[in-house]
Amino acid sequence: MTVLFDTAALRPRERPDPWAQAHERIFFPIGVRLTADDPRPGRIDVHRVGAVSAFRVTSDASVIRRSARGIAALDPEQFLVATALKGTTRIEQGGRSTVFSAGELSSWDSSHPFAVTHTDAFDLLLIVVPRALLGPRRDAICARTATRLDGALAGPFFEQVWRGGDSANEDIADALIALVRALHTHATPRLPGLLGQIKAHVDEHLDDPALGPDSIARAHFISTRYLHKLFAAEDASVSELIRRRRLDACRRDLLDPALAHETISAIARRWALANPAHFSRAFRAAYGCTPSELRGLIAAE
Repeated sequence: MTVLFDTAALRPRERPDPWAQAHERIFFPIGVRLTADDPRPGRIDVHRVGAVSAFRVTSDASVIRRSARGIAALDPEQFLVATALKGTTRIEQGGRSTVFSAGELSSWDSSHPFAVTHTDAFDLLLIVVPRALLGPRRDAICARTATRLDGALAGPFFEQVWRGGDSANEDIADALIALVRALHTHATPRLPGLLGQIKAHVDEHLDDPALGPDSIARAHFISTRYLHKLFAAEDASVSELIRRRRLDACRRDLLDPALAHETISAIARRWALANPAHFSRAFRAAYGCTPSELRGLIAAE
């Protein structure tokens, strides 16, 4: 954990301006006004978890506003999910508004104006994700900011990540991003079925010679390392899955009478298996006969 700013050494009346300036420096152009007469100390801590940042912000009652002018000055294009550990907070963005308190979550993004009102002293955990990592459903996700989110699953996980501190790694970052997506794309938040999505992606792209762990990871906005970890409990690695599905597709075409005019090599190339010798060996290992032997058996029937 890194302490980014702390007003404990300042007198209460000296805290408002430095606190507001710290927000601009640490986050992005934003207006912060402490509303308590003698504000308690404020502090901002951070953990970096791969591309994700986890901030813990504690302070007294305040109002925070992000204006169109501030966005024009600088927009880091960040998506923020807040878990209330203490206090009550109101968030307004895009014509939506909600109030959330301890154990509840909400969110906002830096690319549109918003207002956050802390009605009393608060302790807030912020998970900050680059908007680009939200994936193809980014617009739908951003349309659900300023709504109260179910914290039953995500809240304890976010808190555990914070407590874990420096032990967090890229796998944890991928899990954070996936959970942020799930919170905003399901009526009842749940862990996303990444394995099912990935297997469907493999089936849809079997004819692509570039299909492989790296391309699959990029398509699902996760690291290649995390992709391999997802398959650790499966009966085949991701590369083995691709090979099996391609061989199955070839076998299906070889058995199809309508494709009897096609050469074996043409069928293999259609499914991105361009090396004839390697294809024949792999096919025999999988089905106990070569592609030509299979065709001979079908022709003899």
